[in-house]
Amino acid sequence: MSAKIIGLLVAWSAEDWIEQCLKQMMEFCDEVFVNISAHAPNMKQFEDKTYEITKEFSKINKKVQMVDVSVDLSYHSISKASIFNNLLERSKLFKAGNWIWTFDVDEFYSDTTCSAIKEIIETHGLNFNQVSFNEKYFYIDTKHYMKGNHYRLFKIEEHNLNNNSRFIPTQRWAGNEKRILSIPIEFGMFHYSMLMNPHAKMEFWKTEYEGKTQANKVIWLDKIYRNYDLTNEQYWVGKNEELFGIRSPWFARDFTPKEDGTLFVYNGKHPKFIEDTNLLLETDFRARYGFK
Repeated sequence: MSAKIIGLLVAWSAEDWIEQCLKQMMEFCDEVFVNISAHAPNMKQFEDKTYEITKEFSKINKKVQMVDVSVDLSYHSISKASIFNNLLERSKLFKAGNWIWTFDVDEFYSDTTCSAIKEIIETHGLNFNQVSFNEKYFYIDTKHYMKGNHYRLFKIEEHNLNNNSRFIPTQRWAGNEKRILSIPIEFGMFHYSMLMNPHAKMEFWKTEYEGKTQANKVIWLDKIYRNYDLTNEQYWVGKNEELFGIRSPWFARDFTPKEDGTLFVYNGKHPKFIEDTNLLLETDFRARYGFK
């Protein structure tokens, strides 16, 4: 394969997930750059072993480069884009024709995704410059989910070599013209975001965007997600409709449930990086963090 992939990760408060994510990145990417930081002052209280785990992992696995970036901790949407650009400055592969894969620590991929993406890039990479992954967005446990999608792969083009044409808030890749390839859910993302610490999620949303409190997310997390009963879903999607005007377990339309508003159910295999952990044994991640 002539085109190379640079992997970027910014993480915090993710000790249960970080090592598996790093293993995934090593398999998928030719270079791996990782920054462990809090994004905003209110997030510092959730510091755990993520930094130490990453540091030890990078000592043993030289492909993973852990970078401490000095950044103004203010709003996640601003600081993360700045950190990504800083990490790219250290890459030997930041050249036109190569690709950037941005990871979140709670995002994993089907076991066939890596080989499929590399083949697609090699044979059809001239036809598109961004890749969107359809995803299963898990909710409460590793069986119930909604459908969504996220952009995660970005082609480096000549104009991106200019310092002013890289990641911009909110982690959007600057492009002259988007040519998007959408990866179907069978080869897509397993997104475990809501299975992480909901207390941290609540604080995170308070400072995600400058001038935007995201009070709706905080209210939803406290009133709906905290109390959602998988054995009585119709009641809770009804309560969500009362609060947010949408018959769904979610407060907005960016994630899609079944037609009746309830969650999809998945009984298949998870990515091997998750299958190798005890996370699949957890029946309610809210209880794991004392959030119910």
